[in-house]
Amino acid sequence: VRFYEENEARYIAPEYRAVTYVWIAPDALIDEIEVTQDELERTYEARLDSYFTAERREAEQLIYESETDAVSARGRIESGESFDAVASSTAAINQGATELGSVEWLDLPEDLGDAIFDLSEGAVSDPFESAFGFHVIRVSSIAPEGTRPLADVREEIESEIKRNRAYDG
Repeated sequence: VRFYEENEARYIAPEYRAVTYVWIAPDALIDEIEVTQDELERTYEARLDSYFTAERREAEQLIYESETDAVSARGRIESGESFDAVASSTAAINQGATELGSVEWLDLPEDLGDAIFDLSEGAVSDPFESAFGFHVIRVSSIAPEGTRPLADVREEIESEIKRNRAYDG
């Protein structure tokens, strides 16, 4: 034992450890993942609601305190004057703010939604009353409702499926 204790360094080897590892980032696997047409169609069908777009309309409105002013304004618009010209030369409450922008029916109070969505493109409403006053509406454009087809969202769906698989490993 004494010999060992005096020569202990000769009998002890230093500790060695070697580690080898491979890091594969999920994004590196994406190009290797195959997605079938059936998978694409099932995923599309499962998310069909998210590809639906409701009808939207671009509209302008003029608001007046009196029905007489609203009827007069409608007549001027029907004869060819622009909304802005009529708004700036009459007693419209909302001068300078006639654009409603692109709206869906659900974005609007019921009476305003009904008035806008009952009109055809380019049509001007008869004056109607709301809590804000007497409105005259003109619909400048209509974007119909629709569902984006699978062909339009194919790459988006395929990319998402691949990414999910790569991360699930």
